[in-house]
Amino acid sequence: MKTTSLRGKVVLITGATSGIGAAIAREAAARGAISLLVGRKAEKLAEVEHSIRCKGGRTKAYVCNLTNAKEIELLASRVVAEAGVPDILINNAGSGRWAYLDDSSYAEIDGIITAPLHAALYVTRAFLPGMLHRGTGMIGNVTFIGAFLPWPGATGCTAVRWGMRGLHEALRADLRGTNLTATLVAASAVKTEYWTKNQTRQPVPPFWIPVLKPEEVARASLNALARRRAVLVLPAGMQLLRALHYLIPGRVDRVMQRLTALTRKQVDQRRAQLY
Repeated sequence: MKTTSLRGKVVLITGATSGIGAAIAREAAARGAISLLVGRKAEKLAEVEHSIRCKGGRTKAYVCNLTNAKEIELLASRVVAEAGVPDILINNAGSGRWAYLDDSSYAEIDGIITAPLHAALYVTRAFLPGMLHRGTGMIGNVTFIGAFLPWPGATGCTAVRWGMRGLHEALRADLRGTNLTATLVAASAVKTEYWTKNQTRQPVPPFWIPVLKPEEVARASLNALARRRAVLVLPAGMQLLRALHYLIPGRVDRVMQRLTALTRKQVDQRRAQLY
């Protein structure tokens, strides 16, 4: 696939410490952009920053708690003063275990809602006025396929990712008549350290759906943004399941439960071993 140049563009990526966020930051810098890395962990951000600079890319890291409105206002002030209003804003920050709702604590539920949803709302709110004033800008909202297709055993994550889809749809409506655009990226399983960090099981996609690499998602996402696409679903096979779910939702739900190798019985058996 032909890549789109981003020479001289300022690209701000949240959740840039690892996984898809770090991959987008590296890919944007490789295309000539200035990658602004935002996340909570200074050491992880420094690693990504170093990897970009070693290849001649331009980048700067900002440590910020994206669930704190005051910190985000300070972040926006620093970014605008040091790099200007971002040309591209990528809302990628997220958290939470892959689990049934009754297998999640109340604190986990709060965390799942706060990042990505609060973070995306806060960060977009902070930079949107500058983009509107300039008259140009692109906003990317990274979610997972659960925003369109419920995935068994990920209740909290799925609900919040539907919220990300709602933010995207509402934002696109608000931006009509401006020169700004928004793109929603919805991927299925991606091989990242998220699964190890959260000590949770990794979803098993249907056998015909490949597990994606972060770099694949990064390349496709930046291309979709540059082409002003409304929605990008990855990989292509998931587009078929998404379409079928609109037509025969019950049947697709049953197929997904069978193919993803997870049933309520398996979870109950795991619990029984703990008590």
